[in-house]
Amino acid sequence: MNLPVSTAPEAPPRALSTTALLALLSCGFLATYNFGSVNVALPAIGAALHTSHAWLELIMGGYAMCLAALLILGGRLGDAFGRRRVLLTGMIAFAVITSLTALAPDAAGIVVLRCLQGMASALTVPQVLAVIQATTTGHARVRAVGMFGGVAGFGGGVGMVLGGVLAGLGPEGWRLTLWVAVAIAVIALPGIGFVPETREQQRPPLDPVGVALLAALILAVLVPITLGPGTGWPLWTLLVLAISLPLLAGLLWWEHRYARTTGIPVLPGSVLGLRPMQVGLACTGIFFAGYGAFMYEYALATQSGMGYSAVRSGVSLASFALSFLVVSLLSGRLPWSAATTLRNGCLGQAAALLLLAGAVVAGWPAPPEWLVQIGLLLLGSSQALIFGPLVQTVMAQVPAHIAGLSGGLFSTTQQLFLAVGVAAYGAVFTVAAAHWGFGAAFAIGTSIQAASALVILLLTRLTRSSGS
Repeated sequence: MNLPVSTAPEAPPRALSTTALLALLSCGFLATYNFGSVNVALPAIGAALHTSHAWLELIMGGYAMCLAALLILGGRLGDAFGRRRVLLTGMIAFAVITSLTALAPDAAGIVVLRCLQGMASALTVPQVLAVIQATTTGHARVRAVGMFGGVAGFGGGVGMVLGGVLAGLGPEGWRLTLWVAVAIAVIALPGIGFVPETREQQRPPLDPVGVALLAALILAVLVPITLGPGTGWPLWTLLVLAISLPLLAGLLWWEHRYARTTGIPVLPGSVLGLRPMQVGLACTGIFFAGYGAFMYEYALATQSGMGYSAVRSGVSLASFALSFLVVSLLSGRLPWSAATTLRNGCLGQAAALLLLAGAVVAGWPAPPEWLVQIGLLLLGSSQALIFGPLVQTVMAQVPAHIAGLSGGLFSTTQQLFLAVGVAAYGAVFTVAAAHWGFGAAFAIGTSIQAASALVILLLTRLTRSSGS
C-alpha cells in the first residue's frame, strides 16, 4: 500500500500558542547550539583530557552520525505515539545525558554519551517542524518556519561564539558549554506542556526493517567521510563506503515491497516521487553542504591562516548569526512570494561569497575587516531568505497526519549534507591550501559555494517552468 497524496482539506489544525512556539524554537536552537559549541571547544577538550585527534573526531562525529541515522525514525515515532510526548521524552533524555557528558572523566565516556545525545536529539528535532506543519497554515506557518530558521541558524553562531569564550576560561571551561545546553533544555521543558498533542489517527507500522536499512546506509556514508579525512582514508573507510551501494539497493527493494504488502514505508515512494519534494531535498542538500563547508573553511582560514584565536574567530561570526536571525524573523513580513524570496536569497548568497573571496585574496593575510563583516552580514541575510522557502517546499508535500516525515526528511538531509559538505569541500580546501595557501583555498571554496547557490536557483526555476 502506498501513501495517498491528496489535495483534499485536512482536519483544522489546533492553535499553536506563543508559549508552545517558544518551546519548539528552544528545541531548534538547542540542536544547533550543541553542535556549534562542542565543535569550537574540541581543542580545549583535547588539551584537558590529553586525548588524540581521532578521539576528538569521534566526539564530534558520534553525535552527528547518531542524530542523522535516527531522525526519520524519530519523526515516525512522533506520528505514531504523539509528537508532544516524543518531544518531551527526548528533551528529558537530552538534559540527563548532557549532564552526564559534562561530568564525564575521559574521552571514551564522552564519545558514548555524545552518541546517546544524538539519539535523544533525533527524538526532538523532527517534532519541531512536524508540530508547526500540523498546527499552522498560511501566514502563520510561514512566520513560524521563518522563526525556526532564525533560531536554528542563530543557535549555531551562538554556540561557536559562546563555546569559544567558555572554553577559553580554563582547563575545565569546555564543560560549561554543556551545562548551558542543560540549562536551555530545563528552561524549555515547562513550555512543552503547552504544545498541542498531534499524531496520526491510526497508528501505522514503523517499518523496522526499513528503519534499520536506512540507518545503516546513513552510517555507511557518514562514518567514512567523517573519519576518513583525518586518518588518511585507510582501506576500511573505503570498504565501508562501498557497502553503502548494496545497502541503498536493499533499502529501495524493501521499501517497494513493504509499500505493496504491508503499509506506509519509512520512505513513502508516493511522497518522495513528487518532483517538488525531490527538488526541495536536492536543494536542501546543496545548501547545507555549502553551509557546513563555509563554517569549516572560515575557521581554518581565520585561525590557521590569519592567526585568529578560537574566540576571535567565533566572535567575528556574530554579524553572520545576528543577520540570519533578524532576517529570518522578518521573512514572513516581506512583500515577496516564496519564489522571489528564494531567488533574492540565492543571488545575495552568491554575491556575498564572491565578495568574501575577493576581500581575502586582495588583502591576505590581513583582509579589510570591515569588508569581511559586510560580506558576512550579506551572507547571513541571504541564507535566511533561502532557508524558509526550502523548509516550506519539503513540508508542503507531506500530509499533516504524517508531518513527522517532513521534519525527519528535512533534518536528515540537513545533517547528512553538513557532513558531506565538510568532507568534499574540505578535501578541495586541503589540496588548494597545500599548493597556494589558505587565502587562495578559501577563495576557491567560497567561489564554488557561490556557484552552488546559483544551481539551487536554476533547479527551482526549472521545476516551476516544467510545472506550469
